[in-house]
Amino acid sequence: MTVADIGEARRRREQIREAAEWAFTELPWTAGTLSDEFPQRWPDMSTADRIEVGQQVDRMVAHYAAPVADLSELLAVRARLNGCPEHWRPARDWLLAHGGDAVSREFRDTFAHISRSELLIAILEQGRILALCGGGAG
Repeated sequence: MTVADIGEARRRREQIREAAEWAFTELPWTAGTLSDEFPQRWPDMSTADRIEVGQQVDRMVAHYAAPVADLSELLAVRARLNGCPEHWRPARDWLLAHGGDAVSREFRDTFAHISRSELLIAILEQGRILALCGGGAG
């Protein structure tokens, strides 16, 4: 392996990491890395790399969606996520009003535009409110 090969491998890993971060925080949660929206931002990325990005995004979602032990842990997880309040607050309110059913068709249709990060914030904020009202943290 040459120095150029090593440099290319590093560049590729960095691009995949950056693309996964972008997809997690910007790409609608209903769109995948093989959807038409992804190549608009990353036009030169190969299908194999896009699949790898999708796998990394899935790992990020699993990490942030893992059950929390208590309110302090929920708040610590929430603090690491970014999102637009104009997106996640209505989603949180909808979840509170509809029993937390984030997989319903109505929720999906209404909030298809929010990112995975914003979806997780809405779910965590719902959990925070329920915990503060005595309904549990997770």
